[in-house]
Amino acid sequence: MALSHRHILIAVVVVIYSLWIFHVPKDIEKVVPKLYSRPTTIHVRLPDGVEDTDNLEKRMLSQVAEQWMDFCWIKGAYLPWPFPPIQIDNAGLRYIPPGLLERIISKNETEIRYKVDNPGMMFTLLHTHRGRVSFDYHGYNCSIVTARDHEVSVCDATVVMKWQVEMRPRIMSNFIMQQLTAAIVSFYSRNFQLHMQEEPVFKLWKPSTWDTHKIQEDVEWRDGYLEE
Repeated sequence: MALSHRHILIAVVVVIYSLWIFHVPKDIEKVVPKLYSRPTTIHVRLPDGVEDTDNLEKRMLSQVAEQWMDFCWIKGAYLPWPFPPIQIDNAGLRYIPPGLLERIISKNETEIRYKVDNPGMMFTLLHTHRGRVSFDYHGYNCSIVTARDHEVSVCDATVVMKWQVEMRPRIMSNFIMQQLTAAIVSFYSRNFQLHMQEEPVFKLWKPSTWDTHKIQEDVEWRDGYLEE
């Protein structure tokens, strides 16, 4: 039975798509990746004021890092995705349906590093994908507020979270992967910011009006590598 032009066209498309999926350039690790950076200001309320300043920086950074692991890594920051992350082990390996595996590489109170184990499953649009979330302490700020007809001192520590993603997109997929990555990281970062301020996560995000230590956000894509 003779093949129709439609069948021939479908076969050609399948062959080209298959070659595109499985083609990996030689020395892919030597190709300079795309690097995304997004800083976000995080505020942490100091329940006991600043009476105990010993190891305050270390305690704040450790608290924010632990909260990031629980809220972002384990709970997925309530990303509106029908399938929540599934924790495979206690070492930081998680599965995101329909087929993405992410793994924590290293973790301490100042930074968390992770990677995608099977980047080809990300709509087959990536060769490599790694991430770094760092935390930098920026001191604390105290103010007087009125509560129940009397004034109290309220203190908040400021931590700047810098989220970086290093990836090598497949040919012709650079634009879509940059847009997708920026959207997901922005969603995670803003929800985490609201979570740490003990505000409802599902609300219209806007910059805080009381933030006197606001760090100017510098969101960008460029050629480069994760900071070591």
